[in-house]
Amino acid sequence: MEAPFTEIMRQAAALKTHHDSFLRKRYDSWPPWYQNSMFSTAEVESARKKDFTQRFKFAIECKESGNSYFKQSSYYDAISQYERAVSIFKWVQPLDEKWREKVNILVANSM
Repeated sequence: MEAPFTEIMRQAAALKTHHDSFLRKRYDSWPPWYQNSMFSTAEVESARKKDFTQRFKFAIECKESGNSYFKQSSYYDAISQYERAVSIFKWVQPLDEKWREKVNILVANSM
């Protein structure tokens, strides 16, 4: 007798979760700004490749934008800008360079 598809998928997900659990524990131990640095925009990724002076200028612009949001009590947007400023200098480098493509495929297939 064959197992139902949903049971096979549940077991596969559990196996994958267990397999990657040590990586997840490491990721979860990082501060949120560092975790979020993995999900940067093309603008931030481009800024990371520039020399220090240009990166510093971009970081200051992000910080000032964050200060503006903070004064407007838009704290989520302020934090986002501060995280961008810091992530110009230190960020998470994914082990799989094509991870975004894989996520996009999974999202497209789930709809």
